[in-house]
Amino acid sequence: MVGRKANLKLLMSKARKAGASVVKTTEFVQGQTARWGLAWSFIAPRNKVLRSSTPAKNHHSFMLQVGVMSPFVPLPCVYCSA
Repeated sequence: MVGRKANLKLLMSKARKAGASVVKTTEFVQGQTARWGLAWSFIAPRNKVLRSSTPAKNHHSFMLQVGVMSPFVPLPCVYCSA
């Protein structure tokens, strides 16, 4: 955690010079006080494998019957097995 933003760039450059392949920062703000987090890794990021097609999502639906009904009668599901 860094308390002065001016020190953040210096520390980032030192991490890169030390051989860090990934350097990330984040800002924490509480009221008027700000602090900065600094993270680094010496391990190169893995390549993400993207799938050409994503599986279809299951969308659930139900049907409401209009009319006078008892509050305890379950409503039939359109996609449920009969």
